[in-house]
Amino acid sequence: MKIRIFLVAIAVILLSNLSPAMAGPDDTVKIGVVGFYDNLDPTEGYNGWAVTRYGVGETLVHFDEIMNLEPWLAEGWTLSDDKLTWTFKIRGNVKFSNGKPMTADAVKKSLERSFAKSQRASAGFFEYESMTVDGDSLAIKTKNPTPSLPGCLADPLFLIVDVDADKGDAFATKGPIGTGPYSIKSFSRGLTVVERNPYYWDGEVPFKEVTIQTIDDTNTRTMALQSGEIGFAVNVAASDVSLFRGKPDFTVEEVASLRTVFSFMNQHGPLADIKLRQAVIRALNREAYAKSLLHDTFTPGKAPVPPSLDYGFNQLKDPNAFDVNGAKALLAEAGYRDTDGDGYVEKDGRKITLQHIIYNSRAELPILAEASQADLKAVGIDVEVQSYDYTSLLEIQAEGKYDLLIWNVITANTGDPEHYLRELWKTYSEQTKNTNTAGYSNPQVDSLMDKLAVEFDVSVRRQLMIDIQQLIMNDAASVFFAYPETNIIFNNKMLKGVRMLPSDYYWLTKDVAPVWGRRDRTVPKYPMLLEINNLSVRYGDNPSSLHDFALCLADGEILGLVGESGCGKSTVIRSILGTLPETARIESGEILFDGKDLLRNSRKQWRSLRGSRISMIFQDCGSMMNPVVKIGRQFVQFIKTHRPDMGKKEARELAKEMLASMRLSNPGHIMDGYPFELSGGMRQRVGIAMAMTFHPRILLADEPTSALDVTTQTQIVRQMMDLRDGFGTSIIIVTHNFGVAAYMTDRLMVMRQGLVVEEGESSAIVERPAHEYTQSLIGAIPQIG
Repeated sequence: MKIRIFLVAIAVILLSNLSPAMAGPDDTVKIGVVGFYDNLDPTEGYNGWAVTRYGVGETLVHFDEIMNLEPWLAEGWTLSDDKLTWTFKIRGNVKFSNGKPMTADAVKKSLERSFAKSQRASAGFFEYESMTVDGDSLAIKTKNPTPSLPGCLADPLFLIVDVDADKGDAFATKGPIGTGPYSIKSFSRGLTVVERNPYYWDGEVPFKEVTIQTIDDTNTRTMALQSGEIGFAVNVAASDVSLFRGKPDFTVEEVASLRTVFSFMNQHGPLADIKLRQAVIRALNREAYAKSLLHDTFTPGKAPVPPSLDYGFNQLKDPNAFDVNGAKALLAEAGYRDTDGDGYVEKDGRKITLQHIIYNSRAELPILAEASQADLKAVGIDVEVQSYDYTSLLEIQAEGKYDLLIWNVITANTGDPEHYLRELWKTYSEQTKNTNTAGYSNPQVDSLMDKLAVEFDVSVRRQLMIDIQQLIMNDAASVFFAYPETNIIFNNKMLKGVRMLPSDYYWLTKDVAPVWGRRDRTVPKYPMLLEINNLSVRYGDNPSSLHDFALCLADGEILGLVGESGCGKSTVIRSILGTLPETARIESGEILFDGKDLLRNSRKQWRSLRGSRISMIFQDCGSMMNPVVKIGRQFVQFIKTHRPDMGKKEARELAKEMLASMRLSNPGHIMDGYPFELSGGMRQRVGIAMAMTFHPRILLADEPTSALDVTTQTQIVRQMMDLRDGFGTSIIIVTHNFGVAAYMTDRLMVMRQGLVVEEGESSAIVERPAHEYTQSLIGAIPQIG
């Protein structure tokens, strides 16, 4: 049967009209990244980040999109009553990429290797007294109580490798043997190739091979993405993001990062003078840098910890805010004067020239360095900017051979800023051997950090970190330039499942796949997420609306229910959600969700399930909202219904995050508005945001596009598909629009008068409809020409 070009609802996104790049599966893809490593041994420097980002290494625990800890290679963990021993249950179904089983003993050896080969392990994270194995459990006993130990083990320094495979410099030159979806095929400083791990434990691996090209120059990286040479690019320059935003072929994944861009101020040289340090900071117009030079994709700097983390940013007082006259006055007080008329100050007859060391793989760093150079010149301070690659910069930093040295660093690599603060501002000693080679030392800061290291109470920890930040700021210890958004931009005609998370550890994951990946699957794989068996539903004395209905839904699958009005589609999803009207009666059947029959749920169990594990979006989400109550209030109430322990401020921030994730600009403005003030498409996005707040396993969509114009329908359909790709959410969409269903679903069920008349892979049904009713539905679709 000839395939028609659909002209209904979503005519621009049809199976018969896909671009050549999406016509069939491809086993390879190329991505563009910034590089900072010379080898892949995860215990050397920060190389473990690359190994994790490239899908080769995994840790016992990892972070989700809001920095909550989740089990990964460990199934879970417990803490002893004396708060000294953490016990991790190790997954039993994991193998390394060489086929060797990952046992608890292998995990123990891997962690011991990290401590033996990296001084950062014990100096920057925790000291352990012993590690013992009992069956599939690993017990780590620490020398002191360590509240953040699970978070520490999420750092890529502690990714799990097969230690027995480390022969000579094998890990450094050929890459470690990990448990991730990919393994190293070849490695060089500029080009790394990874290949599918045939033993991967957590599902199918989409690509046979991925080429990871180091493109440090941001302009080159941008052009490679525009030309289609690479499928996604990491950390596109702020000035170039606008080239992709709003373009139909590209998706911009942006988050307010956990990063701070700052410069160490070395107190072993001229910057030992606190008044000179204060003058340097006050001379810098950090707000102008963020707003103008960096195109408002950065927040102006002030404190060590960014405002994206709730550690007192707004209550901290900046003693060295922008003040050019104040900077000049401080220099004069300290005896700095321009005695030879060259525009630069001297002290005791010696000109002050500060060396500012930067690295070249992040576009904002030279911009900030050059802008600060100009601002400091205006107050008479001479600065020389020197650029190096990242590896060389680390060496310079470790040797302490600089006056100013810039860094863009994650501030919550263990889930909160404790280790970041300790690593960079606690007094350096032979015992700590931290990264504080700048000579900063404050006994009060050290004392507070010692208290923080053993404090389990979350509120007390928060206040300690606020107090530590204020002391660092008062001491003018560092220049805090700005806090960036971070991004991955990808070609959505080639790839799906690409996400940028705040932790910035997970780039190439098992979820990054070609856009057509799900269409290669003909039968969902067991175990099923949802199964409906022999379900019959009757309304009053009318004939049954459903007759012995059966359905199965796999993890990450999109299933379409198609048919004319009254065929039973909505009855199916209302049965799943337990929201059938009182006139409805379930005569037989079962609805198994994760193996449990939902029809046996109590009212309390139904309330707990709805909106959290199973959510629903409606034909017009705006009609489900109170028109005279602001959206923010309704959203916060919804969140607190499921999370009564969450404060209003935290709930509001979560609501704003979810609105932003739906590509809604200015979430704060939307929160302060009313539903009637939004367009239909925006109301649908708000509804989807609410439905996805708690990352449900299943999303039920009842005619979600029928009230929208064609362009908005397209946007909403793509948004829903992104939910599957980004969150792994399974979706059941009810629609009478065959065009929508054919495009976005993996499988279709065609319904008529309460019965399923045809079921199968979407593309097969569209191309070769077997039942005459299906043929008539497709035949009713208008044609071009």
